[in-house]
Amino acid sequence: MIALDDLTQLNEADQRLDRVKALIVEIDVDLGEPPWQEALEAEVAAQQELLDETNTRRREAEEDLDERRTRIESEDAKLYDGSIKESRELRNQQEAIFALRRGLKEAEDPALAVLEVEDAQRQSLDYLATLTSGTAETWSSSQTELQGKRDALASEAAVLQEEVDGWRSEISEGDLAIYDEQRLKRPIVIANVVGGVCGSCRLTLPTTLLTRARRGTEPVFCPTCSCIIHVS
Repeated sequence: MIALDDLTQLNEADQRLDRVKALIVEIDVDLGEPPWQEALEAEVAAQQELLDETNTRRREAEEDLDERRTRIESEDAKLYDGSIKESRELRNQQEAIFALRRGLKEAEDPALAVLEVEDAQRQSLDYLATLTSGTAETWSSSQTELQGKRDALASEAAVLQEEVDGWRSEISEGDLAIYDEQRLKRPIVIANVVGGVCGSCRLTLPTTLLTRARRGTEPVFCPTCSCIIHVS
């Protein structure tokens, strides 16, 4: 006699264990490093590089302005230190200072534009930093929750594995060999028959097949889904 009752219990325990293991696999996919982290870090690095370049341009522009102002002050001082005697030379000096001031004005506008660009880039970098921090906190919280679920499922899987092992210890090696061979092909090995209908594929089974299955002397397979039919 094939132990269909015990095999049915084993199959149901195996299926419950399969479902729990599948949930663990799904959680494992979501655990670990966030998928967006690499892209976000690359964006932060790129923005920082732009900011560094703009910062360099801004410092160079400020140094240029400082040099121009220093030269204007130096040339302007000559107008009053008595070193220039001739009116023509004085006029030339005034014109030179005027040209220097005009050049300073022309240089101030690009310098101001660079400063505005730097401010905008710094704001973008600050936004990315805030986004990274906030997203990381949210991710960490979700990871903690997922890990908790996984731990609970792992505990459940351990209990179910003990149940599976318990049923297997009560079933003969011959019956287990038949069960394991079918189990490799499909998750549902044993199909309960209710009202002459296969519990797996819902096919109405022939009477002769049901009669053989009731004897329980050999495994009888459903002609449609190939499950071993179990007539209670």
